Amino acid sequence: MRQIKQDKRAFDRMIAQGKSYESISKELYAMGVNLNARTIYRYITHKETPPKSTKKLIAKVLKCAVDEIY
Repeated sequence: MRQIKQDKRAFDRMIAQGKSYESISKELYAMGVNLNARTIYRYITHKETPPKSTKKLIAKVLKCAVDEIY
């Protein structure tokens, strides 16, 4: 049986920078976006697709381009 390849680029970048879902949530709150850690988890692990504006902000928090994580 073939396995589906999972995209872990955003998660790997988050771990490499020593950030957590909660810390990303707090940084986004400082930018004016109120998302809880659970929602960030769902976006980072690609269980849900965030809006384009949220993708840009998450990429900004992770210090990368949107294409590098989504």
